[in-house]
Amino acid sequence: MRKVSILTAFIFCFSCITHVLAQTPLKQINIVSFNVKNKLPADVSTWGTIPAGLMLVAQKVPQVNLQGIKLVVQIKQGGSRICGTAVDAAQLIDIGTVRNFTANELVGYLSQCPILKPGNYIICVQFFNIDRYPISEERCRDFVVEDQVQIQQSYSPPQNIAPVNEKKFTINEQSAPITFRWTPIVPKPKATVTYRLRVWQLMQGQTGSAAMKSNGTIFEKDVNSITQAIVTNLYTGPCKPPYLCDYVWNVQALDKEGKPLGTNNGTSELSSWSFGATQTSTLKLLSPENKSVIAPVENAPVNFRWTPLVPKPQGSVTYRLRVWQLMQGQNSTQAMRTNKPIVTKDVADITEASISNIYTGPCRPPYLCDYVWTVQAIDKEGKPIDDDKSISEEFRFGIQDAGSVKSPSLVSPIDNKIIPLEEAKKSVTFRWTPVIGKPGEHITYRYINSNLAGNNTYNGQAYKTAVTKEVVDVTEITLSEIFTGPCRPPYLCDYTWQVQAFGNDGKPIGENEGKSEVFHYSIQENDETKLPTLLAPANNSSLTKDEAGLGLKFRWTPLVPKPQQPVTYRLKVWQLMQGQNSTQAMRTNKPIVVKDMGDITEASISNIYTGPCKPPYLCDFVWTVQALDKEGKVLTSNEGTSAIFQFNIK
Repeated sequence: MRKVSILTAFIFCFSCITHVLAQTPLKQINIVSFNVKNKLPADVSTWGTIPAGLMLVAQKVPQVNLQGIKLVVQIKQGGSRICGTAVDAAQLIDIGTVRNFTANELVGYLSQCPILKPGNYIICVQFFNIDRYPISEERCRDFVVEDQVQIQQSYSPPQNIAPVNEKKFTINEQSAPITFRWTPIVPKPKATVTYRLRVWQLMQGQTGSAAMKSNGTIFEKDVNSITQAIVTNLYTGPCKPPYLCDYVWNVQALDKEGKPLGTNNGTSELSSWSFGATQTSTLKLLSPENKSVIAPVENAPVNFRWTPLVPKPQGSVTYRLRVWQLMQGQNSTQAMRTNKPIVTKDVADITEASISNIYTGPCRPPYLCDYVWTVQAIDKEGKPIDDDKSISEEFRFGIQDAGSVKSPSLVSPIDNKIIPLEEAKKSVTFRWTPVIGKPGEHITYRYINSNLAGNNTYNGQAYKTAVTKEVVDVTEITLSEIFTGPCRPPYLCDYTWQVQAFGNDGKPIGENEGKSEVFHYSIQENDETKLPTLLAPANNSSLTKDEAGLGLKFRWTPLVPKPQQPVTYRLKVWQLMQGQNSTQAMRTNKPIVVKDMGDITEASISNIYTGPCKPPYLCDFVWTVQALDKEGKVLTSNEGTSAIFQFNIK
């Protein structure tokens, strides 16, 4: 009888266990994906800063009611747990239907982990219910922690860019701030890099190396993850023995613990500069004029002219003329960076050159009849004579293709011109180039001015036509009192203008239905500082992968009025993830680009598109520009920050 009771009790207990297991199957939660980078740093707390370092997506099985879900994250080695959460200590969480766990969230489960030693590890995740029963499969991924010393030594150290080695600052420049720039270490580390800039002053009879060993630094500054620093008051002259007006500088790359990153102890080579040189004028291009159009004449050369360096340096000066031809879809910067020059000519001590056979027409895609040219002054060894003054600006010109008609091109006010209120209240003259290629016919030019508001668009913003006027055979128009302010929403003090050409028959004449490009200008209504206005990429614009691969040029307007002190413009770009809007991406994601530009309102950024875009990452991006002073403090209201623009890459 007792045996029967024991057997009955056993069957009953087995049924209980079976019932419990039936209520807690392993697949009440599916781990949709668990991605871990195969190489991670020893410091677990830094993993949250690594793009796509850790990602977990979990999905609750439909029609399952779960109470008290726990996530367990553990790091193991050789079958033993190194660190991570225990089931009892894990906090209760909510999944909903689907939940994406960010790297920062997952690192939170590993907050007690020590600095990992170099070696092979696995990281595992698994979900449990409140009764500590597993409700998902355990998912594990291998990763490696490399030797930190070897990692540090694998980077190439920074290289000095500006001031260029042996730069001679003029008397007029010695009291101005100096912008130091250098290249980042390569490859780019995942963690923050500190760049330490150091400057030494030489004494009589010293070399740069001797000054480093025996003299203290006259300036030292650390900057994080940026490759430039603006320094003021370095010149305390006059320079009297034993001190010289000669200086040397270098940059050292350090990790967050202050240890050198890269070969040569993470340090760049020494560069030198001096104060007291005579003022040198900048090379200026004269002809062909910028945006001019030349009518082709068979075998006729194109004459290029420019100004000389003043005063003339000792010895011979060689001026190097270079000309590039543009292809479809290119701007001047892209053509100069990717195309081979069609002309490279050196002339000694003269400031002009005649070049034949530039026009080989007719112009057929992908080649255009548009060109860009520059001139650089070099010494007999082919080195720039005076750094930033030795190379001219870029001029662009076109050659009128046989049988075609060239539409007008806008000249002034230049694009993105900011016109002071006092000027706008008087009169403003708008100028453009004439139609080329159809002589003997009267041309009517229709001037179109639009004001921000309405249904028309420019750079993703809405405009309405404000002024339309026509002139015949004249390439300028003067308008009085173009300011009708005050500027109040929905109208702003921002405008566009364009010119369209018509023939005797009233039909458009020229390319693009006789229309010029569109220029933008603003009126500064009062003395308040005008924040940077984003220009390109236009808001909500779509770019191709090829355009992104060539490097994206970001452009914005400067602060107005211009502050007396130098302005640093900080460009930031964020990549959006699934379900995010622009504000969320800026608040929670780490920027993929942070770049500071000293008194420059544009920046070219490469490798933004690393596609293909796969969830949770999108090919959508958002960007802003912030204006900072020399100490890194914000300028003006709204934290000195522009509006937010968004673009995508298809």
